[in-house]
Amino acid sequence: MTERSAVFDAEAGPDSPNLDVRRSHPPIDRVFDVLAARRQVVDCLARRGETVAFESLVTSVAATRMDIEPVALSEADRESTRHALHHSHLPKLVDKGIVEFDRETETVAPGPRLGIVAASLEAVEELTPQ
Repeated sequence: MTERSAVFDAEAGPDSPNLDVRRSHPPIDRVFDVLAARRQVVDCLARRGETVAFESLVTSVAATRMDIEPVALSEADRESTRHALHHSHLPKLVDKGIVEFDRETETVAPGPRLGIVAASLEAVEELTPQ
């Protein structure tokens, strides 16, 4: 059964014909939640179009997030990003089929949904004022 919540007109009561019933968490909201802090991973893999070493992804994401050159990253910057990717970001992206993470070889590859997600993010960015 789908979870639902009621949204009412400002002047309407619960018995009003203007009752608007919507799902409380539409699927698109869950997708954007997953992508909110993970856009750099999607961007990196979409740009490269191939499997990347986990440590290379760590460097790319950390440098992009901090808006600095990779050579300027401290080990603390890398460790913080490494931890976030390993324990939070990658598992959620894997769960949605956006990336594939091989823990044994420490590599990250595009998943079956990476292309559509990257294209969607690009479309959103085009609509965003600079």
